[in-house]
Amino acid sequence: MSAISVRDEYPTTAMRASRLGRSHPVFAYVVLAFSLTWLLAVPILLSPRAFDVVPLPDAATLAFFFLATLGPFTASLAMTALMEGRTGVRRLLGRIVQWRVGLQWYLVIVLGYPIMFILGVMLFYGASLPASLGHMWPAFGSVYLVSIPLGLLLPSVGEETGWRGFALPRMQARHGPLVATLLLGSIHALWHLPIYFVHGAITDTFSMQVFIINSFAIVLSSILWTWVSNNARNSILIAMLAHASSNALSAFAPTVYETSDPWEIVKIVGVAALLVILLTKGRLGYRPPAFTLHKDVAGDPACAEHPSLDAAGELSPTGPAHAHRAMPRASLIPRSTHAVTPATPRRDVPAATTTP
Repeated sequence: MSAISVRDEYPTTAMRASRLGRSHPVFAYVVLAFSLTWLLAVPILLSPRAFDVVPLPDAATLAFFFLATLGPFTASLAMTALMEGRTGVRRLLGRIVQWRVGLQWYLVIVLGYPIMFILGVMLFYGASLPASLGHMWPAFGSVYLVSIPLGLLLPSVGEETGWRGFALPRMQARHGPLVATLLLGSIHALWHLPIYFVHGAITDTFSMQVFIINSFAIVLSSILWTWVSNNARNSILIAMLAHASSNALSAFAPTVYETSDPWEIVKIVGVAALLVILLTKGRLGYRPPAFTLHKDVAGDPACAEHPSLDAAGELSPTGPAHAHRAMPRASLIPRSTHAVTPATPRRDVPAATTTP
């Protein structure tokens, strides 16, 4: 029995994991991202900052917290390397510094959040525009703008490389933009669960109400993040900026207008998300690839389940993940073309004859 057949008949654990990752890349990414983050969160939960089991210094707790935020980043690199090799990893990292997306999207993100909040408190709580603007300007520079660069480093780069960088394009191609965003936002919200047990991170003690409210806010914010990411050619940098600006709004909002309503941000972001859904007719700026896969390729789960991404984060049907099966150029056919090439008879076989 040859060595190849032995490996095929008795696959190792690593081979099984590799096959699972190739056939279900988003699922494998989510499992890996959760495992890395929640494993690194264990020392934090055992420290005096949470359940006070291990006397972990604050400096070490902060270090574990930073590493935990890199779970999605690390998982996306690992899965991209498995699917697309080193070239794919370079493309993924290149999208982190993909800044040429149009000035308007920087303005929409940085100025859009404060404007959205001001209009929101006027709509829901009857705040006056002059009073709101008067409170906004001092805090706009000293709180909001200062918080954005910090948010780009912690936690946006660690999270968005995975959620919007790796998972979103693949989920949109499979489920459509709106369903994919709602699924991804729910998964992203659940990923944050350990931090709610850390004293002072969000609240002093765990609160189910706070967890539910924040989860709704993350899901609704994901609609806005998908919209800007799609319009910015899947730039991870823009997704990071949107995430960082959203976090900066959490620090900025109480300095402008503070209410006793715990659902304040959910209501305001919810209205903005609903407007985006209506104005884009649920497409959220998503533009699917302008081709379909040939039948013999699209029917192969090994090819259909894990398309690669080009430099702009657009789905591509080719890539090192399935280089073992070369895809001819004729496999990319327009949706409107269904030409069938007649079979050519073999020259070495005489044509069949019939006898009366």
